[in-house]
Amino acid sequence: MQGSKDAALAFAMRRVLNARLGPFGTITALSLDTAQRRAQFRLELRGEKGPLDVDVRRYDIERSAKGDWLTVVDAVASREWVTAALHHFAVGRRFHLSRKASMVLRFVT
Repeated sequence: MQGSKDAALAFAMRRVLNARLGPFGTITALSLDTAQRRAQFRLELRGEKGPLDVDVRRYDIERSAKGDWLTVVDAVASREWVTAALHHFAVGRRFHLSRKASMVLRFVT
């Protein structure tokens, strides 16, 4: 059952993220393992010859009355400079989740 929930959540996340990433590229594959708190995706960037693979090796979700927060605990990418950027800008930081994203997460996890 968890696998189908993860697949449904990954499908929804891919649609939302692609709507935001449109000017930069498209996520062509996204997989989630909510039990392991892991996400992997492939991004086809405009103007780039090959895809970029990102592996969020671990993330945490913090739930509170004031909203839900996502923390990227560890992540790597298929390009060294993107891994460095992830560690500088994302790893260890908390990101507030929208109300809609929080509702979906609470429903499927």
